[in-house]
Amino acid sequence: MVLTFFSSPVEFRDWLKENHDTADEVWVGYYKKDADQTDITYDQSVEEAICFS
Repeated sequence: MVLTFFSSPVEFRDWLKENHDTADEVWVGYYKKDADQTDITYDQSVEEAICFS
């Protein structure tokens, strides 16, 4: 399993646009709140993924 981290909903949406027809799955990674990294939230990723279901 390879986790993919997206820095914004737009980045995840762009990935979905390019890969939704060919990718079997994507494992989205999420950083902990205290991490120095920023990423999309679970809710943001669900909203974007629903558009491509």
